[in-house]
Amino acid sequence: MRMKHLLSFLPILIVSGISAQPSFNFSDVTPRAGDVYLMVMSDVHPSPGNEGANQIWDLTGMTRQATVINSITPVDMGPHAANVPGAVLQSYDGNNYAFFSTAESKYMTAGYVANGVVMNYTDEEELMQFPMTYNKHFNDKWASTYIAGSYEINRTATSAVSYDGYGTLKTPAGTFNNVARIRTEQVVADASQFGLTTTTVVSYAWWVIGEHYPLAQIATAKTRNKESSYSWYRTMGVNTVGLAENGKEVTSLISYPNPASDVLYVNAVRDKALVLEFCDSQGKILYTETVPGGNAPVKLNVAGYDRGIYFVRLRTENKSEMKKVVLDH
Repeated sequence: MRMKHLLSFLPILIVSGISAQPSFNFSDVTPRAGDVYLMVMSDVHPSPGNEGANQIWDLTGMTRQATVINSITPVDMGPHAANVPGAVLQSYDGNNYAFFSTAESKYMTAGYVANGVVMNYTDEEELMQFPMTYNKHFNDKWASTYIAGSYEINRTATSAVSYDGYGTLKTPAGTFNNVARIRTEQVVADASQFGLTTTTVVSYAWWVIGEHYPLAQIATAKTRNKESSYSWYRTMGVNTVGLAENGKEVTSLISYPNPASDVLYVNAVRDKALVLEFCDSQGKILYTETVPGGNAPVKLNVAGYDRGIYFVRLRTENKSEMKKVVLDH
């Protein structure tokens, strides 16, 4: 399994200010169904910097390798609700799913579907224990039994989670104050008929008040003598996402009516041809076309789609904007 599927998509950290010790509770971290985020994958993996109070973390050396759209929806809107019975919400990046559950004092990963492998956690992984305060640390054991190919694999793992710093974060998307950082170290042991494989993943995730997804993440995985890294940052905003770059390829994306019934109009002032994409709640592209420059609205016939949450995206190579729409026939 690729290293990124070992990583936990951690919830938001609510910080109260650089001069104070930030703290947060269960109500501050609950993810929101319907949110969508644009993650910019980087092929440069900068140092995560130091722990401690009033830090300045500089991740501006990240460069764009690819972009991934991650949408948050109720688990029963996807195809795997029966496979992960303890899950409440799911995140979907167009290829893989991560599933989450909540309790009044905990926020947990309930499983994954990655590269076609369904992994239901028989003992869920605790991502947060509440209340969380600066310098809090806890350990958790979690487990799963799953089938990869035709082989059964028994996974046992431990996570060491620490809220190790707060301060200012710099990424290619901008500079963010009142940011908190979570460090997670996972030791994952996979036992099969071929023996035991142990992987250690150390990840850092940065969060800011008012956001329900990290601003950035850097991780390194080590298995035997092999090491690989994984890093990304994201653009700001929920349901409307645009890359922080110069130019006017896409501006002021509007979709109406919302909710829509049979016809949906999409409009944006644009100075060149764009690609329009209509996606379902899991990010799957249902319809696409190229639209010319100008400001004429584009008419979409949506009568044939089921009721529910969808997304409209206009994009070029340099910029992308997205809106959530609801179909209610």
